[in-house]
Amino acid sequence: VLSKNSQTFSFKANGKPDLIDADAERTVLCEKTENKTADNYIFQYTNTPLYTQRYEAIVKLAELQKTNPSAKKCLVDALNDHAYHIREFAVRKLEIPKTDTTNIYTTIETLAKKDKSSWVRKAAIEKLSNSPKDSSYTSLFENSIGDSSYEVAGASLKALNEVNSVKALRIAKQFEKEKDNNIVTAVADIYAKQGDSLYQSYFSDKLRKSAELSK
Repeated sequence: VLSKNSQTFSFKANGKPDLIDADAERTVLCEKTENKTADNYIFQYTNTPLYTQRYEAIVKLAELQKTNPSAKKCLVDALNDHAYHIREFAVRKLEIPKTDTTNIYTTIETLAKKDKSSWVRKAAIEKLSNSPKDSSYTSLFENSIGDSSYEVAGASLKALNEVNSVKALRIAKQFEKEKDNNIVTAVADIYAKQGDSLYQSYFSDKLRKSAELSK
């Protein structure tokens, strides 16, 4: 029990603890400084039940992945976490070597196709679009433009433009009347990269409508 401005607590232990986690339920309003090792954070992610504990651990492990193979493995495991925020974080932060010998991209491709969370699907699409083998996902990007989520559809249209600008341009024209910002941004990005005054009217129209809405 905290009852003074400054207190020191010590506890007897039979051996070195796997984890010391102050305020395990994250209910105390405080600033906290800890000296946890990578192994401590791995244990915390693997064994603690609360989302906040696991998310906190995986954030730290993402920072350690370059120098600690076990931290990277834990981050890979987080791609299958039951909390979608953690899956999304793992997808975005995982650093994958150019020679992917562990088939991490295969797992991310599955997430792009089947994950229940649109946030995760979008993150997976964007990750694949920045991979060394992005062109091999052309069909996936095209199919995902039909996703029920505008966020995923917009990300997929942008990704397709990176590997097949001709096809992306043709599809973009079908979405010119779409009002959702994710789609508008994707179409605008494709038209801008064309560098053709032919598409100037699209930008003029969107700017005019935006001005009308702000009045």
